[in-house]
Amino acid sequence: MSYLLTFLFNSVIMRHLKNKGIKMNIKLRTFGLMVIAALTLAACGSGGGNDNKMEAYPFEGTPPISEALKNEYLSAINGARSVGRYCGQKWFDAAPPVVWNNALYSASYEHSQDMANTGRFDHTGSNTVHDWTAQVQNLGRGSNGGERVMNNGYPRDAGENIAIGYATTQGVVNAWLVSEYHCVNIMLSSFKSIGMAKVGEYWTQESGEE
Repeated sequence: MSYLLTFLFNSVIMRHLKNKGIKMNIKLRTFGLMVIAALTLAACGSGGGNDNKMEAYPFEGTPPISEALKNEYLSAINGARSVGRYCGQKWFDAAPPVVWNNALYSASYEHSQDMANTGRFDHTGSNTVHDWTAQVQNLGRGSNGGERVMNNGYPRDAGENIAIGYATTQGVVNAWLVSEYHCVNIMLSSFKSIGMAKVGEYWTQESGEE
């Protein structure tokens, strides 16, 4: 069984959605054995575009990524962005290509390994030893996506898609594209960079505006 969940973090993204008439809500849809849950929420933090105000302690367990895999991820995302499409009932024009960002990759890998090691499928970190950001920032709770990307050195929060159970990069991207808010998280023209990682069956993809 495959699952998807999406989380849009910062106020800039929320403004884009509002301008396009997209309501901030939760949607659950079932396609045979595939359950899709789409969620959009505001990030923790206050005003000012949610720039990074925490000292970064990047995840120490992130492995180097091969150029081949990096290009595979970029090709799938940029291929989707190169074509105008509807995300739900809202039209998005073709968007400029994004580039790879190692801080977003590290945050993606951190969260995928946390989910894989704990068996939790959630945007909120496990608050165990596998939730690196929660531990090094002494949060006292599970980390959220904005905290993970900033702890890994990204200058502001980002948009996050997660999934479980997809065997291929193109397969998971195709699944995100038929879910409204996952699709928005890929197609927003303000995004300039991404990171993406798969650990076991667990996928995380981060999109950022820097």
